[in-house]
Amino acid sequence: QLILSSGKVTGSGVETALAMAILHQALRAAAFVNPEPTPVMAAAEKVLRSLYPGRSAAVFFAVYDSTLRELRYALRGHPRPVLRLADGSASELPGAASTPFGFGEISVAQPDEDRLRVPAGALLVLRTASFSSDQTLSGFQSDAEIIATIEHLDPQRRPAGTLLGSLCGAQGCADDVAVLTALFR
Repeated sequence: QLILSSGKVTGSGVETALAMAILHQALRAAAFVNPEPTPVMAAAEKVLRSLYPGRSAAVFFAVYDSTLRELRYALRGHPRPVLRLADGSASELPGAASTPFGFGEISVAQPDEDRLRVPAGALLVLRTASFSSDQTLSGFQSDAEIIATIEHLDPQRRPAGTLLGSLCGAQGCADDVAVLTALFR
C-alpha cells in the first residue's frame, strides 16, 4: 500500500510550520494503526484541535492498493485532486465538498471517503492553494484552466515542477503552494 497526503494549515511563521509537521505526523501515525481514510482523518483532526485550537487545515489523505489498483481517499477543504489519464484527459476526483479541519469532526460512522479505480498510466495531481478565496494563482481564474494545463503535462518529465511553474509564473508564488504528483504504472 502507498499512503499519500497533502495539506495546509492556516497562518504563517514557525508555529504554522510546526502545526503542519505535527499534522503530517498524526496522519502517518494514525495510518499505522488503521490505514483507512476516515479514521485517519478523524484522528489527525483531533490532534490539530487539541494542540492548535482555533486553527483550520485543508487536508487530503489517500491509500493506494496496487493489487486492486484502487485509491481510497478523503479530503477536507483541500483543492480537489486531478486525475490525468494516459490519453491526456483529466478531471477532478469525485466526491462531495467538505469543510476544512477545525470546523467540526469527522464521524467514523458516516465515512467521508471515496474509492476510485486507477488505470495504468494515470497521473494523480495534488496541489495546495491559499485559503484566501480572492487570490488567484498567476492569472488562473478557475479549476477548469488548471485542469486544461494538467491535460498538457508530460507525466514523464517533471510534471509537478512544470505545473508549479505554470501556476506561479517566473516570480514564484506569493503564498505557499505545493504540487505533488504520483504516476501509476
